[in-house]
Amino acid sequence: MKTTISLFITVLFLSLSFSVSAQKKDVPKEMLKKWSFVMEDPQTGGAYDGVCTITQKEKETKATFTIGDQSTETTAFRPNDNGKFYADLEVQGYPMGVSFDMLDGKLICVLDGGSWNFPLEMSLME
Repeated sequence: MKTTISLFITVLFLSLSFSVSAQKKDVPKEMLKKWSFVMEDPQTGGAYDGVCTITQKEKETKATFTIGDQSTETTAFRPNDNGKFYADLEVQGYPMGVSFDMLDGKLICVLDGGSWNFPLEMSLME
């Protein structure tokens, strides 16, 4: 009897743990805005002004990066236990990961190309 009760409690605890961890975390409302950034071209060293617009439709959050007349959209954001949100992005046929985090009123975005990471500090556009 004790074994059955112990097994039941263990299964109940594990199922509750999985259901809590599987819940979607909401993207903070302060992220859902238009952000500006300056990006250095790693090949030429030149600087480009860009805009990142984060929108949410039907609980799916995506970011659109625009530099000049070129735009590209991420996949839907997915949360992680570290408080950051992640998405995937393809630029000129090159896939990369993107992470988003709020820090002191600024949006910190890190582009991850596998062998390199490129951080972008973004400021809220008025």
